[in-house]
Amino acid sequence: MSTEPPIILDSDFLSSFAWGKRLDILEGLYSKRMVVLEEVLEELRRVPHLASRVELSIKKRAYKK
Repeated sequence: MSTEPPIILDSDFLSSFAWGKRLDILEGLYSKRMVVLEEVLEELRRVPHLASRVELSIKKRAYKK
């Protein structure tokens, strides 16, 4: 069990990495600690290609929903 606290990501922060196609940076640094709230996903779904990148990372289990 990890003693490190979870990192809750907001849409602005997360979309910056998604736009640059560099979610791998977050995955490498904070994998398994990142939490993406459903409200953040809803906001990202306004820009479908961003949402699909984040959802793919979630499927890889780098993020928690």
